[in-house]
Formats: sequence, C-alpha cells, structure tokens
Amino acid sequence: DGFQAPDWSRINYFRFWVDGLNAPGQNPERPSNRLEVASIKLVGNRWKTHGIQELATGVTLPPTSLSAGEDLRVEVINSKDNANFSWPFGEQLDPDTGLPEREQALNVVYENLQPGHQALIRKDYQSLNLTGYRTLTFYVHPDQASADHDVFLRAAQDSTTYYEWRYRPQSQGWTEVNLDLQDWTDLKLISDADTVRTAGEDAVFPGRDYTLTRIGNPDLSRIRAFFFGIVNDEGALPLTGETWVNDLKVKEVKRATGYAGKVTGSVNMAGVLNMGVNYQEQDAEFRGLRATTGQGAHTRNWSVSASSALEHFVPLGGYKLPINASYGRGLSLPKYQLSSDVELDRPHQEEQKSTSINQRVSASLSRSPSTHLLGRLLFDKIKLSGSVTQRRSNTPLRLELQEQLAYGASYDTQIKDRRLPIFGLGQLRYLPGSLRLKSDVTRSRTESWKASGLRYTPNPYISSGKLTNSANLNWPLFDSFKTDFGINDARDLEHEDPDALKLFGKSLNIGYQTSQGQTLRIDFTLPYLRRFRPKFSFNSNYSQSAQAVNLGSNSVAAGSKNLNNSNVISTTYNFEVGKWFTWMGGEGLEALRKAKAPEETPGRSAGPTGAPRHQPQRLLVPVDPLRGPDPRMRRRSTRRFIEDELEVAVPAAAAEADSTEKQVDPMFIVYKTLDVLSGLKPLKVDLSRRVNTRFDNVHGAPTLLYRLGFSEDPDLPGTQGGVAVDHKRADLLDESRDLRLATGVTVAENLQVSTDFEYTRGTRKMTSTSTVDTNRKWPSLSVDLSGVEKWPLWGDMLESSSLGLGYGRQLRVTENLVQGTENRTQSTNWTPRWSMNWANKMQTQLTGSYGSTASIENTSQTKSSNLKVDLSWNYNLSAPNGLGFPGLGKIRFSSRMDLNAKLGYTRIRNVRIDSGGFETPLGGSKSFTISPGASYQFTEKLRGSAGLTFSRTSDDIRNNVQTRVRLDLRTTFVF
Repeated sequence: DGFQAPDWSRINYFRFWVDGLNAPGQNPERPSNRLEVASIKLVGNRWKTHGIQELATGVTLPPTSLSAGEDLRVEVINSKDNANFSWPFGEQLDPDTGLPEREQALNVVYENLQPGHQALIRKDYQSLNLTGYRTLTFYVHPDQASADHDVFLRAAQDSTTYYEWRYRPQSQGWTEVNLDLQDWTDLKLISDADTVRTAGEDAVFPGRDYTLTRIGNPDLSRIRAFFFGIVNDEGALPLTGETWVNDLKVKEVKRATGYAGKVTGSVNMAGVLNMGVNYQEQDAEFRGLRATTGQGAHTRNWSVSASSALEHFVPLGGYKLPINASYGRGLSLPKYQLSSDVELDRPHQEEQKSTSINQRVSASLSRSPSTHLLGRLLFDKIKLSGSVTQRRSNTPLRLELQEQLAYGASYDTQIKDRRLPIFGLGQLRYLPGSLRLKSDVTRSRTESWKASGLRYTPNPYISSGKLTNSANLNWPLFDSFKTDFGINDARDLEHEDPDALKLFGKSLNIGYQTSQGQTLRIDFTLPYLRRFRPKFSFNSNYSQSAQAVNLGSNSVAAGSKNLNNSNVISTTYNFEVGKWFTWMGGEGLEALRKAKAPEETPGRSAGPTGAPRHQPQRLLVPVDPLRGPDPRMRRRSTRRFIEDELEVAVPAAAAEADSTEKQVDPMFIVYKTLDVLSGLKPLKVDLSRRVNTRFDNVHGAPTLLYRLGFSEDPDLPGTQGGVAVDHKRADLLDESRDLRLATGVTVAENLQVSTDFEYTRGTRKMTSTSTVDTNRKWPSLSVDLSGVEKWPLWGDMLESSSLGLGYGRQLRVTENLVQGTENRTQSTNWTPRWSMNWANKMQTQLTGSYGSTASIENTSQTKSSNLKVDLSWNYNLSAPNGLGFPGLGKIRFSSRMDLNAKLGYTRIRNVRIDSGGFETPLGGSKSFTISPGASYQFTEKLRGSAGLTFSRTSDDIRNNVQTRVRLDLRTTFVF
C-alpha cells in the first residue's frame, strides 16, 4: 500500500486510540466520555539464547544435531499477564498510583532436553567490573519437572574462561541465592590448575551448599557475559519445563576510604645552590572526582634534585659550567594479584611489589662574552652539553636496567650587517645574517631479565645510537630579497654506511643515514610597483628516508629510499580601491567634501560676503546635578535623534532666493556614492599554489632542482607496482590553488563592514585513485558597530560598548574521478557578539555562535547543528589608598579583589536523512556550565583565589546525564 515495512529498531512514534465510545448527546445518562491513562511503560529483557550443549564436552550443538522437538527459548513472565506468577519477595505497590507494581522475571523454557545436554542463555557486557562489591544475589524458581536438576550461573570472560555457581533445588518454588564473591576468587589460591572445583555455602543461609568452579583464569574486573543454564544428567529422561530467574544484582559496596598526598619544597641559596624535594603517596583506594574505582596499587614516590654552577667555586677563565643532578625512588604495592582479581594481604603485597630507581646528571659548557676577536667569533658561539641517565625497575615478572648517554654541540652566530651599494639595485649585503650549526648524539642500552621462579633469565640486550646534524643559513641579500636555507640528517650509529667506510675506514663510524632533509625560503618584495605592494614567497621542504637494514624482495630492493617534497609559491597584492574612487570623483567629490565640512561647524558662512545665511540656535538640555539630564529630553531623543544644533526656520522668501542662488547639482548622487566607496579599505589579494609529491622505493640521488623544490620529478629509477622501472612516477601528487580576497568599508563613523572571499581547488592523484576537491567560502561578512554607549537608551551607564556580527557560508565538493562519485558539504555560521564596559568599571561580554552543516555522501545525507552561548562578567574592587587596621597606627595595606563569572550553554544535534526525508538521530548533547570565581590580593606578598565550576551534560541518544563539580582554592605567600 505504499508504506514501508515496520522496523522495531526505528520506532519514533506510538499511536494510541480507543474505539466504541458514545458520541456526545446519544446517551443522556452518560453525556460525555472520559478515559484516564496512569502510565505507559516498555518492558523487556536483554538475555538471549546461547544454545544447547553436550554436558561432557561443553560444545554447542547445531540445530541439525538436536533431537526432534528439542528446543530452548528465553521469555518474560510477569504478575500482570501470567496468573501462575508468584512474587519472590512479596507484592510491591507503586508509590504514584498505589496499585500493585508489575514484577517481571526471566522464563527459561526448554522442551525435550535430552539426557547429557544442558541449555544456556546469556547476557553480554562490554566490560563489567565487580571487584567493588562483596555479594552477588538473585532468585531462582524451578517448576515441578525441573526440581532435582542442576542449575548454574557463570560470570565469564568467554565461553572457556569463567567462574561458575551450581546448585540443585530440591523442590519447586523461589530460592534466594547469596554468593560471596570472594569465594570465587579464593579458588585461585587453592591451586594453579586450569580447573578448580570446591564446595561453598550461602552467605546468608548457612547449610545451603553450592558447588563453585573456576575454569581458566577469569577476572571479576573484566566480566564480558553472564550465563544461566539447566542440566539434564546422563541417564535421566528428556526434560520439558521452565525455570524463572529474577533480580540478579550485586550489593554490599566496598566503601574503603582512600588518601593521597603530595609535598614539595625548594631552597635557593643566593643562586649558588638550588635544591628541591618532592614526595607523593597514594593508596589503592583513592579515587578522583571522575574515577569510579581506585588505581589498584599503593604507590609511593620521592625524589631530590640539586643544581649549581662550578664557576661559583672554581675559576674557569670566563666559562660557565652549570650542573644538575636528580635522584628518585618509586614503590608500588598491588592490591590484587598480578592479572587477577585475588586481593592480596600485606605479606603477599611485599612479594609482588614493584620498585624503580631513577638517576640523572647533566651539564653544559658555554663562555661569557670575550674581549678579543677570536673569542667573540669562535669560543663565545660554541655551547657543549651532556647528560647521563640510568633507570632500574624491578617487577614480579621482569628486572630491567636502562642507561642513556647524550651529548651535543652547537654553534650560533649573528654576523654584522655589511653592505655594498649596487647601482640601481640598492644595498647588497655581502655577508650572511646568521649561521647555526648543531649536532647531537644519543646512545642507549637496555638489559632485562625474565623472572623464572626464584631465578632471572637474561633476555637479549637492546642498544641504539642516533646522530642528528642540522645547519641553517640566513642571508638577506637585499632589503627586498631574503633567503633562508637549512639542511638536516639523522644517522643510525648501530649500522655502518658503506660510502663512509670507503672514505674514513672503520676508524670513524658516522652511522647509516636514515633520513635527510632540506628547507628553502625566499621572500621577495618588488620595489617597482609600490602602489600595489606586491610580495612573493617561495617555501620548499624536502625529505628522504631509508632503513639501515632493508632486505631485498620482489617488490622492494635493498637500499631503496622514499622521497617527499612539498613547496608553496604565494604572492600578495594590495589594491587601493578607495583611492581609485577618490580619483574618479575628481573635483566634484572634492567640492562635495568641502561643502560638507562647514555643516559640522557652528556659525558656518556662505556667500561672497561671508555673512551667515542661517544663524543656528543651540538647543540647551536642562541638566540636574543629581539626576542627570531631563528625562523628557531623553524621551524626545528616542523619537527623533537631536544633535547639538537645531536650525531656525528660514522665511519663504529667503528660501526661494537661496534656491535660485544655488542650483541642485545633477551629479550629487554620483558624488555621494563615490564618497562612500572611497572609504573602502585596500583590497588584499592572495594567490598561492601548493604541491606535494611522494616517491616510494626509488634508487640514487634526486636532482638538485627537485631537492630545492623547483621541480616535481626527481628523475630516478624505482619500483612501480612491484616491477622495476627506469623512470618512477609519483606515488602521490597533491596540488592545490588558492585565491583569497579581503576588504572592508567604513559605512559611518562607528560602523565597519569587512568581507572576504576564498576559493581553493585541489587535486590528488595516487596509484589507483584521483580526486578533485573544491572549497568555496562566500559570503563571509563581519559587521562591527562601536559607540553603542552614546545611544540615549543607556544614558551614563556605559563607558564603552560595541556590537558585532559575523556570517559565513562555505561549500566543499569532493569528486572521485575513478569511481564517479561526489560528496558535498555545506556549512553556515552566525557569530554575534556584544561587549560592554560599564561606568562602575564592571565588564560584561556576550558571545554566541550558531553553525549548521549538511553533508551528502553518495546517497547518504547528514545534518548537524551547533548552538553555543557564552556570557562573562568581571568586576574589580580595589583600595589603592590602603586599608588600615586598629592598633597598627599608620600601617596600611593596599588590597584588590577581582570577581568574575562565566555562563555557557551548548547544544549539538546530528541526524541522518534518508531518501524519503525521514530523520534518524545520530547523536546530540546539551551542556550547561557556570563558573563563578574570585581572587583577592591582600598585600603584594599575600594573595589567594577561589573558583567553583558546575557543569551538566546530557546525551540525546543514551539519555546519560553527567554532572561535574570542581572547587579550586589557592593561597600564595611570598617571603
């Protein structure tokens, strides 16, 4: 009938109707109909059938292996729809209606369950942590046929790793089960075997015995599923019946109190010796505001540090040698056994503790400014540094020792500006501006031992060495032509470079070059077209990488390199559009401006004799020294804006003479338009082209033009699609061209309007794909209005105020030329703002933003919106003349207090729209934040601050509400 098939996963509305009611007036005894609905609730369960298994092997049987009529179902049974249902803990009343509540239980139905089979249902979790509870409780109700058969419950990580509770009810009816969770975890202490089984009893009803089993190494902190099942033993008859399960829950939360502490201190002895100490401790139960469980270990860390300079004690001839040293230790006592949920006592915690020791010494050498030329040019520019670090860690499974040695040298010099005049080209700087050289070496070694009982077995040690070098040369040849060039490389000192061995032999190992790079920047300002102020810029970045050990294969040959180069060419122009319109207006526009200027000055004159034609009369507004201007004048000002002057009416004869004397210029409108357009700001034009290329698995050295970014082809052989070729094509070619225009205009004295336009078109070509990306941003407007405080509405309440509004629209289209698909994304943004500085020094700012985005990808359409409103308030109170206290005489304290508050609201909504216009929510949230705060400065050496942050966030899909409260207190005392 033209309607889509119903889908339980996409229910958006419920329709409720009633049939068979009397129309008004048909039954005099019942003149009207009335229906009251107390509540409508949805009930269900998240359990599902797992299957029927063989009792001996635990293998789930396929439907083809089941006997005829053998079946398993999981249903619900409740007190409303099933007359045979009985309450496990007594009937409960609804507090709102006073009627019996609806109680519901799981109903596990099995038919013709064969001997030697067991039926299971399950409920899945992502990850459930039960270590914070002591007891697991539930109710089980077998029917008459199922009594004297085993039922079981499993807390599992998977089907082969679980804890199991097993019980055989003796009669029909409800049985309350209370299981101490520690009885499960204690199974790991009995034996290390893969399967452990023992007897247990109910935590509330002693004498009721259960069978507890551990299979594998389960963990109560990572439960992924609960299984419930019924067993039909070997030799029994086929079983048909049902078992009810209700109110599965954990209780008795472990409410252990945790603590955390941190102490820091520092001592500065006149800059000669600095010392610091840090101590931090946190127990296993401590939880932060956002944490739901403790960290699981008792940690204790402390460290001391010291720094000094050797030149304070020993003369070093002008050199500086600062030395830093630190030493620290750490201890971690686990709450639970390693990779387990077994809680440890203090002696076992000591056996499984983890310790660490950290030591570090560093120093640097540099020289103070020298008096002789050689020292200033060489020794003063060199800086040497080095450090030694050692870390030892000991855990129950591993012992590790890490050592690192790092040292480096750098040379940095600034060269004086030396110039040579060049005819027609300006002053040539024949020496570079600066030169920077740097080299660093890092060597590390890691030794580890694996714990095997009481012994440690050594593992192969790991060593590494790295050498990095860099150089940078800055050379502004002219004021209008500047260059910057840099090179860098990285080397693996654990492997030798064959080319370096030929030059230096084995006596000098400079390592295998793993990466190399070059950068080039050129800035040029054309001095001839100063009216347009053109600027040109070129940037390139080249890099190559290779592995020290690259095994040859059919697709990758030994010694292959990967090359990458990106370069940007950009130019900027400024067009003085306003000056062009001024030039177009010529003398007419100049005359208009001259005629306009006297109107702003009282007592202007006109005519050849200079006598004033109209004598303006000043309108005086009566002002009360206590109440301000007469409110009647304010009301009049809101109806009509009155400035400082009000002209007296001119007699008709004089007006006729004036019109005869001065004819209306027919070009007045043109000149007035040109007057507004001449206020346009310079039009800024930016043009740029970006290119990025990548070549994988090539051989040899690329051309110099490619390294510098002037070419897009390195002209090298390589591997293309697993086949060796003489001329490798680019594996990636990205190219984009950008155009940006920006200008503005002053519409009135306090009204500014600015706009910009942006257009980008990019292409990407890879081995098997080719895409074109187009991005257009237009219109983009920004309107700023100042002088709002002068509006009569505000009177004298504001010192300054401004309004602003921004609007932007953007369209992005991505075309896949290979697949023939197109994706479109269109977004719109509004950004209003209002800032106010009040006469009482209070400051407020109101900002907002609203953005909407619509995307079409193939046949899928999505829409999102984002609304955000922020209000900030700030008020300063100060006593600049000082605050006195009784008994202190003339001693006064200068104090200051800052009060502030912020309010924020955010609304996010995302939907998917199908071909019929039907919207499906994908996500969304609402959040509200308020954060008042205050800071107080009692004196220059005593100050403090306090802040409170409250936020509330709700999720539209999962209906989760998250509330956060944060309190910050800080006091600073300087002595």
